Amino acid sequence: MLISFAGSISLTRLGLFLTGYPQLGGGSIHIAHVLWGGLLLFTSTLIPLIFANRIVRIWSAILGGVGVGLFIDEVGKFITSTNDYFYPAAAPIIYVFFLLAVLVYLFVRRQSRHKPVEELFSLIQQLEEIVDRGLTEEEREKMIIRVEHLQNRIHGKELLRMCASILEFLNDREYKLPGKKESFWMRWWERLERFEKKTFHHQISWILLTIGFLILAVWLIIIPTRSILVPFDSTHIQVLITDLFGPRLALSTTGLLEFQGLILLQTLTSLLAFATALILILRLEKISLRLGFVTLIFALTIVNLLTFYFDQFSTIFEALFQTILLVSLLRYRHRFGNLPQSKKPDD
Repeated sequence: MLISFAGSISLTRLGLFLTGYPQLGGGSIHIAHVLWGGLLLFTSTLIPLIFANRIVRIWSAILGGVGVGLFIDEVGKFITSTNDYFYPAAAPIIYVFFLLAVLVYLFVRRQSRHKPVEELFSLIQQLEEIVDRGLTEEEREKMIIRVEHLQNRIHGKELLRMCASILEFLNDREYKLPGKKESFWMRWWERLERFEKKTFHHQISWILLTIGFLILAVWLIIIPTRSILVPFDSTHIQVLITDLFGPRLALSTTGLLEFQGLILLQTLTSLLAFATALILILRLEKISLRLGFVTLIFALTIVNLLTFYFDQFSTIFEALFQTILLVSLLRYRHRFGNLPQSKKPDD
């Protein structure tokens, strides 16, 4: 849902930009894309009520993400009396909403099921695997252990009987579990993992990660550098803001103060990114990975919030690059984080 949410907003803004912001309709009729978002949101809530399997939940998440993306993309029209789609605060609102959704995902993902009834619900849901695409023997053994553990915690004759029935079914070796079918996405994921191991070994990954942080450092220092080259007074700064982002923000009463805040945050983040790259070059990997993680989280949650206020379109690509760099850092830490500090990438 998060991926389709972010993708729908990015592609919508890109499509409107490339086509000159056309309107669907004629005369007094304008069919805004918020209507299509509402239709997809309705569909995403309807199909789980009609069908019941894992694929339906996946499609519900995709349609729901696209629907809420198309809806919230027009938030500028909802919060202004002039129906201003390009209202400067609209993009930060969208970005904050997305970050909150990510925090909800991270919170739910880390939650462990403490209540026995919740664990039973989870087990019953996992039984769908047998009907949907089968279970492996290893998965069957894990489920048996979970049910046996649950029997010692759950209360009530009916629930205990249900656990006993599930356990009896799983222990019935005469019933041969259907072979687990690999989905289209699982097959592609395995291919990507094989490609990653073959192509991006330690040396190449180290070089690319270092280059990524250097690019981020240079990227973020461009606007602060340009501001240094002009005289520091309100007139010249307003001219610079107009040159970078257009006249609308330059004429704002708070535009100058916010621009100074943007310069400060981007300079700080650029220095942190450069420091991360330098420490990576010195091969102090544990320190550099921690610093790089903090730098990217700071950029994604704080710096981009203000950057979106000034530039509602191109910041999408900046945030995308930072996200890719963050995922790359996490993958690097997962694959090579346990190597000894003295082990160099070319060993």
